Amino acid sequence: MKILISGLFEHRGSALLSREQASFFIRDAQNGTVEMGKLLQQIASAGHPDISQQCARLLQLNDQVGDVLQQVQKSLK
Repeated sequence: MKILISGLFEHRGSALLSREQASFFIRDAQNGTVEMGKLLQQIASAGHPDISQQCARLLQLNDQVGDVLQQVQKSLK
């Protein structure tokens, strides 16, 4: 995470470059939430009733993170 944050400020002199770099990192995080959602769906559908409720909650949280990332991405444009 430290590398990500320090990388966001590499182009302090150029607002456009900073926004493009932030946009890249946000897209990468969005892709991560998609992959996380797929994995959680697989775990939930594996038929483990003892963790199905936790998987459902994690899927909700993952969706919320995805929504926030999308909002941030839009604000950068």
